[in-house]
Amino acid sequence: MSGSKPPTKQMRYNLRSLSRTNAVVASPEPKRKRPTSNIHELMDLNDHCLLKIFEFLDPNLVDVVRVNKRLYSLVNYYMNFKYNLQFNENFEFATENGSPVSLDVARTFLSVFGHKMKILKLSSGSFILPSPRTDIGLILPMIQQFCNLQELTIKDFGMCGLLQSFFTQLDSLTLDNCSVSREWCKMKQLKTLKLIHFIVRRWPMEYCSREAYYEFGLKPGPIKIPVANFGGLKELQISDTNLENPAVVQLIELNPSLEKLSVTKNVAVSTFVFTAVQRLKNLVEFEFKKPLRKNSQSNTAYHMVSLFSLKKLKTLKLFHNIPTKQLMEGFVKNGIALEHLELGGNNFDDQSAESIVKMSSIKVLKLNDMFGLNEEQLLIIVKGLEGLEELHVKTEANVTQAALLGIVREAHHLHQLKIDGLITPLDVETYQSMITAIQNRIERIGLRIIVFGSGENSFTQNVVLDEGNEEWLSIEELDRTSNHLFEVLESKVSLNPPVSRYYDSDSDSDSDYDD
Repeated sequence: MSGSKPPTKQMRYNLRSLSRTNAVVASPEPKRKRPTSNIHELMDLNDHCLLKIFEFLDPNLVDVVRVNKRLYSLVNYYMNFKYNLQFNENFEFATENGSPVSLDVARTFLSVFGHKMKILKLSSGSFILPSPRTDIGLILPMIQQFCNLQELTIKDFGMCGLLQSFFTQLDSLTLDNCSVSREWCKMKQLKTLKLIHFIVRRWPMEYCSREAYYEFGLKPGPIKIPVANFGGLKELQISDTNLENPAVVQLIELNPSLEKLSVTKNVAVSTFVFTAVQRLKNLVEFEFKKPLRKNSQSNTAYHMVSLFSLKKLKTLKLFHNIPTKQLMEGFVKNGIALEHLELGGNNFDDQSAESIVKMSSIKVLKLNDMFGLNEEQLLIIVKGLEGLEELHVKTEANVTQAALLGIVREAHHLHQLKIDGLITPLDVETYQSMITAIQNRIERIGLRIIVFGSGENSFTQNVVLDEGNEEWLSIEELDRTSNHLFEVLESKVSLNPPVSRYYDSDSDSDSDYDD
């Protein structure tokens, strides 16, 4: 090799190339393969990922809830988490912490869930509004756009005629503590209308106060309810309003299809409305309750006769100074078979009890503050009414254990007894006798007794109630200070002066209906 020539530049290049070619190059580590994804569509994502996506879609989630039940539930969870609103079919805009929601949040929520809403409650306190009593017009268009409601309740809003163009397909409408001052919609599809703490303004200019009218020498107009014939109205409730006889009579006469009618706690409405009620040939349930007033000149016996034409009447609830004997005899004579009877605020004697017994079809009897009612008359009633199932009594008379045992023994079908009165504490012997009497019934129907008293177990203080006997006899004591057997008839709506002639309209003069 000593004689060999030194490598030239070209030879050195070829040697380097050859060494690179023949060199054993270590193979690199194989690249880590990504796992094959099982996520082929949106529904393969977990709930956390979907909720994250909702943040970018909000407020346009209206189409998401229509995909399937899972997305519907997740959107509902998301809305509850973000806006503190939980959707259900009987929905009310009320957050869990009681704070009001903005109109933007309301629009978002309605756009997502509005198509599923059937029952909705709106209260001015649930929204952030610039003027709570007048801004229902900011909310109604959203509901009209997104919802297809069947029942709507509006509370604490000034309506101002804004129902004029909404909800023509609504089945049930409740206006609670609302006021109107102009004509509103004739809802031909409406089946139920409830006016509670409802105010119709006397003032033509809704934003003008009563004081301003007097200052400029203006006179308020008569109170008129701004409605007409609804077409097929079945149920009407007018409770604690400032309406007067003419307005109520007009509303009743324009809706002869009524099957249920309730007129309660309306200071300016008298039994004169009975003259309109007699035209309701399909009426099944009628309620008329009014706070008793001292020194009122009442001629209700004349108006009472109008009720005897209600051949389909099954439920009658009256709290007024209407003579019981003449009332019951009139119904029996005209072939009217009542099943539910509630009477209150009137005198009661043996003849009254005997007249009730003649209505043998009665299954539910409620006697509320009937002056003169005693335990002997109660025994007359339960002996005569063989089909009696419920008995509710509020009285200032003493109810002894002997009378209580007599009621249990004589009323073979009685399954509920409620008493608010001076009841003698129960003893062991009477308790066992009552259980024996109930067990000996042919139909073996259990009895539930609810006593309204001091709430300190004064009725059963001498008896240890056997849980094994609750199937036959269940006894419960309630504190009358916080629990009421009957609704307290107190009006919350004040009648602004000047007082019209209709406010003291307990007379039978035809002028009561003059407009």
